[in-house]
Amino acid sequence: MLGFFRDIRTLSLVDSLPRFGLYSKGQLEEGNSGGIGFKRPKKEILLQHNYFFTSRYLLRARTMSVTKAVSSLDDVVVKSPNDRRLYRVIELENGLSALLIHDPDIYLDGSAADGEKTDGDQMDEDDEDGEEEEDSDGSYEDDDDEEMEGDEDEVKEKGDHQTKKAAAAMCVAMGSFLDPPEAQGLAHFLEHMLFMGSTDFPDENEYDSYLSKHGGSSNAYTEMEHTCYHFEVKREFLRDALKRFSQFFVAPLMKTEAMERELLAVDSEFNQAIQNDACRLQQLQCHTSTKGHPLNRFAWGNKKSLSGAMENGVDLRECIVKLYKEYYHGGLMKLVVIGGEPLDLLESWVVELFGDVKNGSKIRPTLEAKGPIWEGADLNSFISVVRSQIYIEALCHGNLSEDETINISNIFKNSLTVEPLPVKCRHGEQIMCFPLNAKLVRDVTVKNRSETNSVVELYYQIEPEEAQSTRMKAMLDLFHEIIGEPLFNQLRTKEQLGYVVECGPRLTYRVQGFCFCVQSSKYGPIHLLERVDNFIKDIETLLEQLDEESFEDYRSGMIARLLEKDPSLLSETNDLWSQIVDKRYMFDFSHKEAEELRSIEKKDVIEWYKTYFRESSPKCRRLAVRVWGCNTDMKETQTEPKSMQVIADAVAFKSTSKFYPSLC
Repeated sequence: MLGFFRDIRTLSLVDSLPRFGLYSKGQLEEGNSGGIGFKRPKKEILLQHNYFFTSRYLLRARTMSVTKAVSSLDDVVVKSPNDRRLYRVIELENGLSALLIHDPDIYLDGSAADGEKTDGDQMDEDDEDGEEEEDSDGSYEDDDDEEMEGDEDEVKEKGDHQTKKAAAAMCVAMGSFLDPPEAQGLAHFLEHMLFMGSTDFPDENEYDSYLSKHGGSSNAYTEMEHTCYHFEVKREFLRDALKRFSQFFVAPLMKTEAMERELLAVDSEFNQAIQNDACRLQQLQCHTSTKGHPLNRFAWGNKKSLSGAMENGVDLRECIVKLYKEYYHGGLMKLVVIGGEPLDLLESWVVELFGDVKNGSKIRPTLEAKGPIWEGADLNSFISVVRSQIYIEALCHGNLSEDETINISNIFKNSLTVEPLPVKCRHGEQIMCFPLNAKLVRDVTVKNRSETNSVVELYYQIEPEEAQSTRMKAMLDLFHEIIGEPLFNQLRTKEQLGYVVECGPRLTYRVQGFCFCVQSSKYGPIHLLERVDNFIKDIETLLEQLDEESFEDYRSGMIARLLEKDPSLLSETNDLWSQIVDKRYMFDFSHKEAEELRSIEKKDVIEWYKTYFRESSPKCRRLAVRVWGCNTDMKETQTEPKSMQVIADAVAFKSTSKFYPSLC
């Protein structure tokens, strides 16, 4: 992913860190970032020699004099008196600096801190030397078995206690500014290639599969001056996740055959982004910058810029390996690890797993950026316009008493003349009720005549929220957890349909559904829908062949995710506010869903799938929306089977349809 437009909400690790200041003992300096990847707060910390990727800040410290394998600083972070976390900055002999964070809330029962057996207490049974440690049978799988059994017992013992995930992020101080002119987009392409297997874990899907299996996720992005990789995972599996993660920076394979496939993924990402106006403006800024300036380049990269380079005699793999060897070294790497284990244990993991990262120089230039050209006072004249159209719906929570909350609400009531909207004037959100066994299709052409992307979104309507809505939501989420990664692996990695391949629950005004979506500039909508349909038919086999251990991994991972403690007050507010918007008012919804998950078995998921996704079932009701790109011909629909009902006139179709009662 190119960093300009990433969704910052994916950085759960980053969001969990404090917005800290720094001691001003000549150690650290404050300034503005020189990167253009995204707008940064004014109080951002400027890097002088070393980068520490923490929260949404980059910390810059003067070079520490280190002679031992590890040096430690425990007083770098200025934190709130209410912050129970412990912090330590270490530096390895290879120059890599790491911020280690012990969060006691990750293990609420203190099990990790008390020295009980965790994932990290076991040595690597699958090291190359094959050595076996005492009390270990040398089996990686058995290691996971023990962890999962312990996790299941812990979740049951904890009851409704909220849990948090462990996470890590690595920031490498190199980005698209270092792309060679003959292969623009190379840094972004390199980011993609590091996910394609390593010497110790050659399976291209191993890293993502491991995280998905253990309640985690990962992502990465490339900006102009740095590249960031990050993941989160269920707390017990931090060490093994770090082991796989560390190989990105030690021994990635970057195989030629993987390059050919991933080049298509980069091209699909570009074709997706080029339709976004923000992306277009960002690239226009690059294109119109001064010739010779590092910004004057094509940072995204696509098939033309990268594959075209090979046609011009450039050895793309050689360029990637050269870029990696030159800049992916400890001197330019800053790591953050947050877990529930003691700092000493986290430190030992980082030293062991990242000690093999290549050594290198740390010297980097200092760059500064100017602040915004406008002030908040410039908007004062617009206040009266806002007030004339305002209505108020409020939520107060956190460190407030009931009396304080009432006083705050009275301030708004007394200062703003707003009357409640009569019930009869409120808009009722009604959702169409698909008929039994509906197989609907809506075809539309792109409005932009140069748009080459085609899209298929397949929506399955399940049920409106009723008494059993919590169980239905649990079933939807667990189903998504199980099939999400196989869908991506099959349709994007193997079949290379396009960059966008995704699925997930769809809640529309409290009517539950499930969606599959594929976007492609290479294939037309009919082919895309056929491939999605083929995958959906194979889900039954996938579920039946899923062993009980793997099913329990998915289920316990979902439970742990639902019971995670909100990483911030903003996150908690969003969860509570969604209950108000939907008029559900179940402020402990995640706890109730976790309880429902404990009673769901594999056979329940299979029967649920047969009820709502098997074509022969009356409750299988679906709508396929097919968007035809400019390079496709809608006449292909004339040869399709007549079993589908084509919606030629959407307005006429709605006028003859039934609707669910308004639920919100």
